[in-house]
Amino acid sequence: MSFSSLLASSQNHLSTDTGNSLTGNSLTYTLSELSSLPSTSSQFSVDGAYRLLSTGGFDAGKFEEGIAEMDVGSRTMEVNLESFLSSRHSTFINFSLKRSSELSSKTASNLTSSSRSSSWSSEKKRLQTSLLGSRTYQNPYNSTTSPLPPSTPALPNTSTWSHNQSFPGSLTPSTSISTSGTPFQKALWAPSRTLDAASHSHYRYTILQETETRVDEEQGFLDLLSILQKIDPSNLASTTLTWLIEQQKEVITQFIKQKITSGSTITNSDLSEYCEAHGIKKWGKVWLALRSGFVGEAIEEVEGMEEREGRVVERLRTGRGAVGLGSGEDGFRRLVGKLLDFQEILGDDPGIENTEDYVFSKLHRLTRGGTLRKGPADLRSLKEEIKSWGLKHFGNVWSYALPVFCSGAYEEGISVVKEHDERGAARAVTLAIVAGRRKLIDSEFMEEIIVQYCRSIEGVSPRVAMDYLGELRRERRKEHVKKLLLSTRAYTELAGVVGDDGERMASEGQSTPIDLLFGQGEVRDILRECGDALGREGGGGTDAAELYAMAGEYGRVIEVVNKELAVRIDSFKNGVEDPQRNYWKMAAYNFAEKHLNQGRTHVIERLEREDNLKAGSTFQLLMNLTAFFDKFMEGKFGESWTVLDSLGLLPRTAGEVSNCVDNFFALDKVARDCMDRVVVAGMECLFNLHASLKQDKSQVATNQQGTAGGQSLAQQANIDHDKAMRDIRDRGRLIVTYAGLLHGSMGGEVAKMIARMEAYMM
Repeated sequence: MSFSSLLASSQNHLSTDTGNSLTGNSLTYTLSELSSLPSTSSQFSVDGAYRLLSTGGFDAGKFEEGIAEMDVGSRTMEVNLESFLSSRHSTFINFSLKRSSELSSKTASNLTSSSRSSSWSSEKKRLQTSLLGSRTYQNPYNSTTSPLPPSTPALPNTSTWSHNQSFPGSLTPSTSISTSGTPFQKALWAPSRTLDAASHSHYRYTILQETETRVDEEQGFLDLLSILQKIDPSNLASTTLTWLIEQQKEVITQFIKQKITSGSTITNSDLSEYCEAHGIKKWGKVWLALRSGFVGEAIEEVEGMEEREGRVVERLRTGRGAVGLGSGEDGFRRLVGKLLDFQEILGDDPGIENTEDYVFSKLHRLTRGGTLRKGPADLRSLKEEIKSWGLKHFGNVWSYALPVFCSGAYEEGISVVKEHDERGAARAVTLAIVAGRRKLIDSEFMEEIIVQYCRSIEGVSPRVAMDYLGELRRERRKEHVKKLLLSTRAYTELAGVVGDDGERMASEGQSTPIDLLFGQGEVRDILRECGDALGREGGGGTDAAELYAMAGEYGRVIEVVNKELAVRIDSFKNGVEDPQRNYWKMAAYNFAEKHLNQGRTHVIERLEREDNLKAGSTFQLLMNLTAFFDKFMEGKFGESWTVLDSLGLLPRTAGEVSNCVDNFFALDKVARDCMDRVVVAGMECLFNLHASLKQDKSQVATNQQGTAGGQSLAQQANIDHDKAMRDIRDRGRLIVTYAGLLHGSMGGEVAKMIARMEAYMM
């Protein structure tokens, strides 16, 4: 119950729940449940299942193993626009699975077993291309628009072989590969650090139904996310090298899976089958084997050559010795020699097909094949080189962001995504959270990305914005949660409601978003400080009262009501009450009836602890003055004077004048500020009573509906109307004297007005 619900007749409601709740027949699956869903029945669309990876919690390996068998089937995925895919304590995915009576003929044809090869090929090309391919990712040295780095020739536009398809994710080493523990092999198969399930619960990403043109964007995002999840922050170079190797390995693995899916018979090893299909032989195969982590196959290939390069085999087996293959006509032979001897590889060397190959060679040389641990400082040269190429060398955000990430320039890469991608803010905040939690970027940078994103979505979903703010450090979190509350006014959605007993509670019986971020005492402080901020701004009375009530600060609630009542104490226009005056009057009456007149309530206990008696007495005084003005505006001057006279604000005798002056200065400021209007209205009551007595001396006792002049004056008037008029004039003179003593507080106009009315009563 909000503070405004105390109003029995008010039409103004203080706050509404602006959150976009999920609707429809939604099913909620945990990530563990998702990974165990059957792949032969009740299947997801390939497109939908693919994008589940963006939660950061769907196992990439399991996805890779099963995706080739997934069909669109009789279900399609409908993803809610507002599904940010996680809560603070458990990652979950909200989606609806809609059954369709039949698929279009085009879709159905793609699902038949006879056309599985072509349909899978088209789906793979559409959905599963990666930054390792030659698709739209341009090597910076191919650029003709900017100067090339010194002594680095331009890369040829064609090559003897190419690779153009890949999945994200990591695979375990092939059982056919020997991992005898040489330095080179250890580097290739160094375990990648992944994030635990608890960390995954904080990865959120807004998923929309994608068109074909969005696939590259989605894949680019997933590749960046994969890098952040897998690298070791203390050993960036080697673990990034491992990631590049695993990605290239995926190209080969998925090519083989495509052939299996299409019904082809596989007789050779994966690498050999791939090389045979693409016409890659001898040293080209050795290079590809090393680039992809198939070290055992590289050794077998070299040992099978007629020239048997024993130094290469020795190097691969033991990690010792130079190979010296820098001469000869075979470009791939020279490339393998440069790689194993840790020589500089240039952009025009055969086999360097794309930027990822180039970065791979740089990292391999820097880490001596992965045997040296290298951190951010060691990557500075590569980082500056890639940044110097700039976005214009690559043609799109994702082809630039990947090498930037590989060089350890995560902040630069995230900034590029945020500024240049259509949905960059949502993607950038996910990347920033992952990188920030893994200590890959400065916490200030991460928090700034989060804050900017929250500002962009707070109008649509304040609840989600607050959830993101939970990633900030505690003090900054408090600061921005307060800003969120004040900018959205979504108090019910974020902080709950005030129950019938006056205590704050969740609107739906669960913990509120703000309670998930802070302790109870901190929540009270935040709500109170938000109320204070509204007060300093000079407005927001209803909102301030709402916040104070949620904080349990009922002394402050009463102070707000007092202020609003006082400024509108006589707000009538042409005899019609101002709606805002009626609102606050009814709020005050209902608040008093519900919480102050029902014995010992929670509100009374809070007021006693606050020891704010002055606010309570002012509240009672203003409610009585409101009743006085209600009767005054109805023309019931006798009744209104009786109410006012009972409050003891105006002197009855000459001896009370000084006491009334002292009492004036003892009043709360909001009450003092309306006393000038009270004095004028009181004097006007006496003036009208005097005029009525003077008009009809014979019926003075029955005038004003039997109550003219108030109880004491009416009784005297029934005996002697002349004496009654003298009493009225005496009270008028006392009021003039009283106002004169308060001239500096009430102003000269008040004194002039009541003096004129006194003169007319003579």
